[in-house]
Amino acid sequence: VLMSRALRISQLDAAVLDEQLLDVFKSQLTRCLSLLGDGTLTSLLPELNSILRLVVWLLSVWKYDATLGQQMLNVRYAKCKLSDTSSSEVSFIGLSRWQKIAYGTVFVLGKYLRDKAVGLEMIGQYFRDQNWVRTVTRWIENGWKLASLINFLAFLQQGRYQTLIERLFGLSTIVTQKQQIRQLSFEFMNRELLWHSFAEVTFFLLPLVNLRKLRNSINHVFDFRASNPPPPSYRQCGICEHPPTTPYQSNCGHIFCYYCIKANHMADPTFSCPSCSTKVESMHPAQIQSAETLH
Repeated sequence: VLMSRALRISQLDAAVLDEQLLDVFKSQLTRCLSLLGDGTLTSLLPELNSILRLVVWLLSVWKYDATLGQQMLNVRYAKCKLSDTSSSEVSFIGLSRWQKIAYGTVFVLGKYLRDKAVGLEMIGQYFRDQNWVRTVTRWIENGWKLASLINFLAFLQQGRYQTLIERLFGLSTIVTQKQQIRQLSFEFMNRELLWHSFAEVTFFLLPLVNLRKLRNSINHVFDFRASNPPPPSYRQCGICEHPPTTPYQSNCGHIFCYYCIKANHMADPTFSCPSCSTKVESMHPAQIQSAETLH
C-alpha cells in the first residue's frame, strides 16, 4: 500500500500523548491503591504498572499497529516494503507478529526492569564482590543514551524512526488518512492579544487620571449641589455624610472629616465646598461653640 510518512511533529506529539496517558493511568492506579490504607499492594506497584502497560500494549500496538497517542493523531506503525527513498510515498505493509512481540517486550519488560532496579547501576548491589558489573552497566546505560541522542538527531534530519527501538525493529510511522493542508485560525489569539493590550493600556492610564478632580468638575458643571446650602453641622461630614472624624472647618464654615477635606483639597486645589460651592482656601480644627450645635 502506498502511504505517506507521518510528519515529525505528529510523531513527537504522539509520543507525548502516550506518556501523558500512561501518567493518567498510573495516577488513577496509585489513587486506588491509596484507598486500601494498609499499603499491602504498594510494594507490588512495579508489577501492577507492568500489567497496566501490558493491557495498553494489547489494546494498541498488538491490535491496531498503533499506540494510543498515534490513534488520536491518525498515524500508525508499519513496515517499509521497499528501500527507503526520498519520495514522500513508499510502499508499506502491516507489522509482523515478531515486531509486535519485540516492541511489547521492550515496552513492558524493559520498563519493569528499570522500575524494579531504579537504574542499571543498582543491579551491581547483587554483585558486591564484582565491581566490574557496575562499570559494565554504567557503560551500557551511557552508551544507550548516546545512541538515543544520535538516533534523535538522525530523526530530525530524515523524519524516520523517532526512538532507537523503532529503528532497531524497523517500525516506520505512516498516516492512516491522506494528509491535508492545516488551516490555522488566529482569531482567538488575536482577540486575546487585543484584550491584553487594552488591559495593559488601561492599567497604565488609570493611575494618571485624577478621579477626585474629575468628580468635582462634573459636580460643578452639572450643579449637583443644593440650591439652599444647609447650615454647618457637627453631626454630618459635608463630603462622606457620616459623623465627622477629627472635625475640620473650612473657610465657608461647614464641617468635614479631616481626611475628606484634606484629601480632596490636595487632589484638586480648586476644590469647592459640596454644600455651598465656596472654594476651599483654608481649613482649621473645628471648635464646638455650644452644646446645641451637636444636636
